[in-house]
Amino acid sequence: MKKHLFIASCLVVVLGSYAPTLSAQTDGSLRREVGISFYGLNFDGSNSFNAIYKKERADGKYRRIRGSFGNLNLQNPHRLFFLSINAGISIGTEKRRVVGKKTTLYTGPEFAVGTGFSKVEGVKPAWSISPRLGYILGIQHDFNEYFAMNLEIVPGGGFSLSKYSGQDVAFTTNGSFTSNAALTLMYKF
Repeated sequence: MKKHLFIASCLVVVLGSYAPTLSAQTDGSLRREVGISFYGLNFDGSNSFNAIYKKERADGKYRRIRGSFGNLNLQNPHRLFFLSINAGISIGTEKRRVVGKKTTLYTGPEFAVGTGFSKVEGVKPAWSISPRLGYILGIQHDFNEYFAMNLEIVPGGGFSLSKYSGQDVAFTTNGSFTSNAALTLMYKF
């Protein structure tokens, strides 16, 4: 009987120690955000977009995961089939600073990996992988408790490893400062 009482009291102590963290999660203090980003609107079919997920880790600090999808290109010029796909994933952190009633600035590092694949009928496929390190510079405007809009750029640099059809692997380095601002529509919950 003493053994069961000891196990039950240990269980109550352990569950009691988790109660403050469980109640903090249910009262909405740890926020999550999900959204979609656009880097431009072109009518020639070369539009790209990102899906983004952010989760608050501590007061004013967020973890973010961004999946980029773009340039899915299927063509049949001159009766030759052409396929091109580009995608990537980014993981980063944001530190936020309130600058107005509904405006927040956020900054932080981000690591990204992009991949690309292209195939022309009758030619061996080409592929590439490109790791990149960038720094997030953004501003967020909250419309209300549930919706926000972000405007951000992520300057940075990286390198690319590519394999072209019929050639050896080519290693190239590049650095870039993007002037393309991403407009993101966010849902907060």
